[in-house]
Amino acid sequence: MAPTNLNLLYGTTFRLSFTKLPLTTFFCQGTAIPAVSMSPLEIKTPLNPVQLPSTVMTFGTLSVKILADEFLDGYNELFQWMQDLSAVESTDQYVAFLHTEQALYGGKSAADLNYSSALLEILNQNQNVIRRIRIFGAFPIGLGEIAMSVDAGDVPIRFEAQFGYTEFEIEPRQEDVLQT
Repeated sequence: MAPTNLNLLYGTTFRLSFTKLPLTTFFCQGTAIPAVSMSPLEIKTPLNPVQLPSTVMTFGTLSVKILADEFLDGYNELFQWMQDLSAVESTDQYVAFLHTEQALYGGKSAADLNYSSALLEILNQNQNVIRRIRIFGAFPIGLGEIAMSVDAGDVPIRFEAQFGYTEFEIEPRQEDVLQT
């Protein structure tokens, strides 16, 4: 059966938003739908091993390219989150972090405060959403360097951030939902 839609996907029409990172959302310049893999199960037999599909999916890292604003507020918003997650030296410091986060984010649980949901929206040429990919339980695991050089010219500075997450789902297209 021939495909009914011959339009191609272009990587320049997307929108990525994080509930916890408004500046990253605004300055996001690039991302990728993360890789997904499954390692096959191997069953030993007298002749040759037989491979079967696994029941465990492994998700790759979510990488994001971000423009640096002149005050580094976007970089700092990620840096502070990583610092809050990793630099807890005492129970009092962690409790203070949770109280600050709960005040900012409306009394959510401790688990909710350590993570953020993210939404990757794929847009068509008219900037209309044609597909949504929801990312659950995102948390920063890497923050790239910011390189500066006197001979770089007037090129805006970008940095990369990497996120771990618990899972993602690709929502059905609206047309698919209406047909069922």
